[in-house]
Amino acid sequence: MDIFLDTKKKSIIVSLFIFFLTLIAGYNFVYKPNLKKAGQLEEMSKECRLVNEMIKEINSLQQALNVYLDKRNNTPDPSEFLSKIAEIANSCGIKIDVVSPGKPEEGGTVVFLSCKINFITPYNKLRLFMKKLESDKKFIRIDALLIESIKSIQKNVIKVEGGLWETQSQEAATQKLKKTKMEGVWVKVNMEVTGFYTE
Repeated sequence: MDIFLDTKKKSIIVSLFIFFLTLIAGYNFVYKPNLKKAGQLEEMSKECRLVNEMIKEINSLQQALNVYLDKRNNTPDPSEFLSKIAEIANSCGIKIDVVSPGKPEEGGTVVFLSCKINFITPYNKLRLFMKKLESDKKFIRIDALLIESIKSIQKNVIKVEGGLWETQSQEAATQKLKKTKMEGVWVKVNMEVTGFYTE
């Protein structure tokens, strides 16, 4: 019986030894490396989330930059800016009588392009012109605006013919006013506008 217990004790001791050896080996060769890998994977996961957030931020900044670049003029040459103003005026049925380009002014990395324009048009067309200037995808700022009613310019009503103004008799002028009531009051406009260019 002692031999049997002895063998039983031996087998328990050996089993316990193998069990503890397996625990130590498992901890050192399986659990510990996997714990390190899990920590590394967690760090990589955090870095990936951070990179994804930065990519989203870069994309939103890129979109904002594209909108900004779309608003600028394509060249620092004032003639392109003047062409854009003339194009918008033509789309509104306005003939610009006088265009005075301003000197490009540098402000840091930005070149401001300005011009003064004078024209005579019905008030409704002026409103359309201003709306198109302010809503154009290119940045165009109205810096100064002087509007004079044609009546305030002369006692007799004046008519437009090829951009020139001629005095008419009061009777003829009244007829002309009746024909143009749909377009609104005729006004003389002096306007200063500014755009910009940047690299």
